[in-house]
Amino acid sequence: MIAEIDDDRDVACFTFIWAIKNYSELPCFSVHSPWFSGKLLENTLWSLSLVDEVDSGIPVACRIERGIDDRKENINVNFSLEIIGADGLPLVTKSGKKCFEKFSRSEWLQLADKIGILEEKRKFLPNDTLTLRCQLREKNSSTPGTDIFFARTVLGVEKREFFWSHKEFSQMQPGQKRSLLLQPLQMGAPKIELTLYLRQTSGENNVFIELKISDRKELHCVIAKISVVDADGRLSHTKGKGIIFIVEEDCLKFEPFIKKVELLADENCYLINDVLFLKCELKTSFGVVFCRLENYGYGLTTTVESALPANSTSDFKSSEQTSNSYTSYNSDSWSDLENGNDCSEDCCSLCPLNIALHRLQKDGEIPGLRLTNGSRSFYVHKSILLDKSPAFKKLIDENMTTKYFDLSTQYLHHI
Repeated sequence: MIAEIDDDRDVACFTFIWAIKNYSELPCFSVHSPWFSGKLLENTLWSLSLVDEVDSGIPVACRIERGIDDRKENINVNFSLEIIGADGLPLVTKSGKKCFEKFSRSEWLQLADKIGILEEKRKFLPNDTLTLRCQLREKNSSTPGTDIFFARTVLGVEKREFFWSHKEFSQMQPGQKRSLLLQPLQMGAPKIELTLYLRQTSGENNVFIELKISDRKELHCVIAKISVVDADGRLSHTKGKGIIFIVEEDCLKFEPFIKKVELLADENCYLINDVLFLKCELKTSFGVVFCRLENYGYGLTTTVESALPANSTSDFKSSEQTSNSYTSYNSDSWSDLENGNDCSEDCCSLCPLNIALHRLQKDGEIPGLRLTNGSRSFYVHKSILLDKSPAFKKLIDENMTTKYFDLSTQYLHHI
């Protein structure tokens, strides 16, 4: 165990915590963390790779990689890899030691069985997030101490539910096709095309349904459930299937989905006004949509100010001032924010927070506070901040216009 090293003097301990959101939707492939670096490891570059092969029976495994950098040739480290539970304590720990050359890798360390992880989601996957902790320790370091990095990877998942109607169904002939092209709701999601057609097999006309995806850039997993809707809105003849799309020719097929004669035999139930109604439920997993470092250790000095116009910020010379009111917001700055400043392009247009922010803007409610970290400013709604942070609520309740104070990295990360 790395924690049992007998002497921590002259040891550089670097901790990297990597959260993978929507992990249970990972469609059997490897995922890589962002590259990270730190002074404690002489600014060498590092990354983690996770491999997931549930269908092959191979346990979930992780390895450490050193990139190409301009620093020392070799670096000797003791390392540990852990799966962290909801309480922050390690559930699985694997460790080792290696002399890393440039662009070298550790061996794969098997962490846990994927099926076991999914069966105990509450323990391993709080909020469907797998959290890994990697610690690198270098003895006799020229820069002893501790440091920490955080990173987050979000795997894309799109769920669709809709009704698909087919008019004059009884008049359809073998060979005729009806298609529906679904545009993605999320950035990075593929287009999905559904096709319904009749084909004669064993002397009977059967209904076939095919599902294809386009704009495929990597592995995609699609799970589909399709049902016939009767005159009372009940679902029947439900069928579900899933497939991992690897090549362009891959296709999810319901063959046959149902016999045409079964529908015609009870037209009053299944063909209301000669219309066939199908309920379609689709879930698409389409790989990484967001992957970046979130913040850096040592704690951050954060400035909280009222949302003043840019030319008024120079008035804040003291470290603390008081006021009984908040000044008006600079509308030009809000315009800049709309155009994308300090707003992640990875944020989905259907994100609930994003929708709420647009609703506040539409109602004329503009952000009332600006948080400043170095040269970056983050404009926030006071109501949202107060709900998220008791510390900021206490600060604002004291009618402070500006206040400089330290926040821990973890606390700022939580906010």
